[in-house]
Amino acid sequence: MLAAGRLQHRIELQSVGRAKADDGQSIETFTTYATVWADIKPMRGAEAIEAQQQSGQNWFKITVRYNASINIKDRIAFKSRVFEVNYALDFEERKIFQELTCTEIV
Repeated sequence: MLAAGRLQHRIELQSVGRAKADDGQSIETFTTYATVWADIKPMRGAEAIEAQQQSGQNWFKITVRYNASINIKDRIAFKSRVFEVNYALDFEERKIFQELTCTEIV
């Protein structure tokens, strides 16, 4: 079981949407739908290989309290950094915590 005290970073969960630019073009926008506490850990090389993930990207495990709204189209904003959600796992299948496998958007 993960201790709630380990959730020490404040992150924003953002969903994708579409909007019209001034010139009438459709553009991709992100809207914050929740601000939550999280634990952010870089994945070790072995974990990235086991998950069959490509090298050359920064992979992270971000743990949050369970939120059924999180999906792989979402992204996470943390300070000046942005992460793309690649996978969302219900940690221990108890709907208490969620482990998100993410890549950092550089």
